[in-house]
Amino acid sequence: RLEDERGSKSKRMRKEKDQGEDIAREEAPKKKRKDKAARNAVCFRYFEGRCKFDDCKFLHVSPSKLTHDERAQVLRELPLREYSKKLAEVIAGLNIPRCKDFHQRGGCKRPAGKCHFWHLTDATVARWAGFDFWCNTCSKAFTSKDQMMEHKASKIHCQKAGIPFRPHKTAGTWPSRGRSGKGGRGCGQRQEDSEEAVSLRGRGRGRG
Repeated sequence: RLEDERGSKSKRMRKEKDQGEDIAREEAPKKKRKDKAARNAVCFRYFEGRCKFDDCKFLHVSPSKLTHDERAQVLRELPLREYSKKLAEVIAGLNIPRCKDFHQRGGCKRPAGKCHFWHLTDATVARWAGFDFWCNTCSKAFTSKDQMMEHKASKIHCQKAGIPFRPHKTAGTWPSRGRSGKGGRGCGQRQEDSEEAVSLRGRGRGRG
């Protein structure tokens, strides 16, 4: 009987020890996976040449040598960061194209945040991609004010903005004041125009 009790106690101790080891093994990989995930994340400070940590927990990699997954991570996190002209210049040097599936074919086939091409969804993303002008009505990006104004005078923009469209006689130019005829002033004559459009149109007329 005494031997049976000792045997049972020994089995319980071995069982408790095995359970403790199992718990330790389960916790260790989680920590390791977390460290590995951090190591796989790209260091943006390194891109700008200002990371001071030799043992940085983020990945130090040349922008030109990014893998598709690393580039997708960069594009995913850029809009969450404060805009930096220096970092934007580094990103511009990568010559990342826009995603054709997203912009031309109705949707990207890759999981959200996993595409390594630009998805221009708002003004913040567009700015990081090198487009300083953004039309909220049409969700479209432009590199110059002239492009933006030409777009705002287009039929497509006027239809989406709910503004009557009146085509110009000469595409891309504003008609002179007082001229009558079929031309009209396009949707730009409405109050919905931005101040930029109005001032640009005024300068055009003044110069003849």
